[in-house]
Amino acid sequence: MPTSQNQNYHEMWDAVLKKFPLYDTVQVKQDINDILRGIIARRAWSGLVKYAILSVPAQVTTGTVSVVKDSNVVTGVGTTWPVSDLVSTTLAEPNIETGIIDLTPTSMASIRPGQWLILAGGAATEEGIFVISVDATTGTFRANCSNIQTAGATITGSSYAGRQFRLMSNTPFVTVMGFTSPTRMLIDRPWPYSTLSDQSYEITLVWASFGQDCKEVLTMVNPDRQYQFRVNCQKAEIDASDPRRAISQMPYKLAFHESDPAGSPLYELWPRPVSLAAYPYFYIKQWTPLENDNDMLPNGIRSDVIVKLAKAEAAQWPGHKKLDGGIYYDPPLAIRLQEQAEIDIQYMKNEDDSTAVMQMVYKYQRWPYGGPGPDYYQTDYESYYV
Repeated sequence: MPTSQNQNYHEMWDAVLKKFPLYDTVQVKQDINDILRGIIARRAWSGLVKYAILSVPAQVTTGTVSVVKDSNVVTGVGTTWPVSDLVSTTLAEPNIETGIIDLTPTSMASIRPGQWLILAGGAATEEGIFVISVDATTGTFRANCSNIQTAGATITGSSYAGRQFRLMSNTPFVTVMGFTSPTRMLIDRPWPYSTLSDQSYEITLVWASFGQDCKEVLTMVNPDRQYQFRVNCQKAEIDASDPRRAISQMPYKLAFHESDPAGSPLYELWPRPVSLAAYPYFYIKQWTPLENDNDMLPNGIRSDVIVKLAKAEAAQWPGHKKLDGGIYYDPPLAIRLQEQAEIDIQYMKNEDDSTAVMQMVYKYQRWPYGGPGPDYYQTDYESYYV
């Protein structure tokens, strides 16, 4: 099993400074994070493999809609779209700048990264904004704003936001940013098709987010129908077989779609889902830089190896040539520490395999993939593979 971590962030950078007391504290902290980033990039370490469940909502088709070419407003008739069932607050302080800025709401309740919100809905300055990050300590969230807003501007968030909207199957999908009333929707781009009235429509989760901390999906299954998703499907394959995305049933393919406004991946679910479902999955977590003194390394990565490499950086720092007679400038020591660390990293990889993270990935490859066939939805795969 991987060695348990005994050193937190403070203890790691402090160990370097005890050996090299003239080295800059800010620099050694940066060194540790740079070194850690490079080691994490080498493999899927067990401490970065996480479990979650993707909830897929049922398709919404109630009522009819009208759209206007080059407008991002959709008008509904007989629709009951939720306006603020997730977030309902106001802007506590005006924003006097535009671009990527921090906004201060009167309440942070239910505001989370990766969420679409409507700011100043119904006003001349209304806009949809995407929550890039949240700072609970300051009670602010970061978003890209196009308009100046006054204090008291409404901030609303709908459970339908982030899903995809379209009319008939020959029109493209666009993303729902939110609603200003049960019959007025804002979409993320001007409607690219012709002006149409009294049309049937669908709101469906087609491009799914697996969370702002998701770097890569390892595996996902449908426990109800007992099959594994093809998580590395290519978009071109789906485009070739179903360019209109007309097929709807339980999805069994995942294809990278694009990055959301915060840079996290969105994956297309295919075929297009229409029913309520929940799919468990494993994923690789995005690395978060060490910041607080008590922050720990991911499981599988030894703190002593990070310290060795940080000491190597300090030993070859040019500034040490000029300080205290150059007694701390020692390039040969840096080389020795780097060589020892490379050997230790190979041991770390072997130790990390003992957590079964790679066994998990390999074992899942023998599971059957979903898809149409004579035994689709019927085979008892669990007993089949005993």
